Amino acid sequence: MVGVTSTEKTFAVGFAFLECEKEGNFRWALEVCLSLLKKQFEMPNAIVTDCDPALMNAVAKVFPSSNTLLFRYHILCNVRSKVKLAVGRKQVATEGGKVVKPGVIADQIMDARVRIANSSTKELYADAVFTILDKVKEKFDCLRTDKVRHLGNTTTNKVESAHATLKNWLCDSKGDLCKAWDTINHMISNQHNEIQTPFGRSIMVLEHRFKNNIIYSQLIGNVSRAGLNYIFHRENQGETIDGDTAKCGCIITIMHGLPCACAISKKVRLCEPITMNEITPHWKRLSFDDDGCVEEDSNISIISELERYKRGF
Repeated sequence: MVGVTSTEKTFAVGFAFLECEKEGNFRWALEVCLSLLKKQFEMPNAIVTDCDPALMNAVAKVFPSSNTLLFRYHILCNVRSKVKLAVGRKQVATEGGKVVKPGVIADQIMDARVRIANSSTKELYADAVFTILDKVKEKFDCLRTDKVRHLGNTTTNKVESAHATLKNWLCDSKGDLCKAWDTINHMISNQHNEIQTPFGRSIMVLEHRFKNNIIYSQLIGNVSRAGLNYIFHRENQGETIDGDTAKCGCIITIMHGLPCACAISKKVRLCEPITMNEITPHWKRLSFDDDGCVEEDSNISIISELERYKRGF
């Protein structure tokens, strides 16, 4: 399980050794993760998973208030395999007598599917095409995911990258639990330093493009450089939309919790700064709250798991 910092660095939320990939196993791992959250009332806004029914069910039960999104790549692979099977291997003759290869037909169907999935308005969205996917379509098509504050995280690439990094640290699968524990501990310490560096850069380093610009006067040193970069690009976009809300769409406000192009263009005309209240807390987190220390009254314990392990022998 991984998360993303305000500087868009991936960090490990937790590691779990599972006997199998059943719903009960996933639910146990997620419940442990839930119990370790410092603020129990702050649930993740969005959780991205692959199309594993057991995992999806577990996430829905443990984090019922979180928006669950599916990684599009896995859906694309599944759809493509079904399309190829349906099209078959025979060439098809069109009304004009032209022969079309099955691969071309499959590509045309996939292109049509991508256009529908990327529809940003109800007018462009064709519900009939997704009849078979009614139960999960709200988890991946743009019309619905653009209404979720996922901070740009709509794929599981970060998880797969973190998994590859973990395997590089472990070197092989022959070590015992103690060796794995020590290796993961070293990896997290290294990760801590990698995350701290861009935090410090966001606080201390002033980029030339933000210098002497009243729009960013309250944000410099208080908002991550990644967040400022999003705002900067929306400021440039604001020059073309001229405050038109319809052209803007205000998607970034919903997905990232940052001012949109039309709002920024108004600030520019009035020579007013963007206030901190207009920035979602995620982009303002530039430090570790407890610097990785566990409080003395922490309830973290492995006694119940240890007793269960002993009973198994």
